[in-house]
Amino acid sequence: MLKAFLAFLAFIAYQCTAAALAYLIDGEALAQGTLPDATALVTAQMACVPLIILLLWLCRMTQRPLPGKGRPLPGTTMTAALAGFMCVAVGLSVGLSPLDLADGGSTALLNGMSRSIGGVLLLTVFGPLVEEMVFRESIQRLLTPRTGALWATVIAAASFAAVHMNPAQSIPAFLLGLALGWLYILTGNIKLCYSAHVINNALAVWLLSRPDIEARVATWPAAAIVAVGAALIALGVLLLLTTRRHAPSLTLTQFSPHSTPSER
Repeated sequence: MLKAFLAFLAFIAYQCTAAALAYLIDGEALAQGTLPDATALVTAQMACVPLIILLLWLCRMTQRPLPGKGRPLPGTTMTAALAGFMCVAVGLSVGLSPLDLADGGSTALLNGMSRSIGGVLLLTVFGPLVEEMVFRESIQRLLTPRTGALWATVIAAASFAAVHMNPAQSIPAFLLGLALGWLYILTGNIKLCYSAHVINNALAVWLLSRPDIEARVATWPAAAIVAVGAALIALGVLLLLTTRRHAPSLTLTQFSPHSTPSER
């Protein structure tokens, strides 16, 4: 339980350290009281990524070797799981768009970050890796022996939502965190949920480069947008439910941090 909390604090420390380093790089932003530019943020976060990964590993908050052997899944099950996750992700993006939730400037910031190769790599490769190591591999796995797999998934998803700090990101982050947690339950390692996270973020980055698509969808009636989003979410949930026969028994000892990868 304590290690799971420390993993969450490590992520907060990672974010704060990256922000401080970004202000050091972009001193003008600090003087003006504005956010650092995208280049400074990308450079700072890329510098901090290996530090948090090393910290998690040295403090034994991750399996050794990472990501562990896990449980093999049939190809059809993995395909259904990934397709289900993406349907939920796209459905949430579409269905929530008419609400015009406050994003705290995150969309503009992500748009700026996505204009460089380093920013794209951070958003699609290294950022998802850090988040999956913290919220699934560390928090969810370490909480499971104490709370059970389902509650551990909920807590990890809620923590994942909390660090996004704005409604436009936190609401989908919680629901997607539940779906990612289910993928972790299926496999016992981060391979599948990391792959899903990468695909989702890559799609989001691509959509940032295609504002015409968002503009086209915005012309639809709000009811139609919500209906399409709800249909995609329902399809995604159904696809995810088809994988439940491959889920392990959700006991309190599932993913025990004291068990070896072969025992999982």
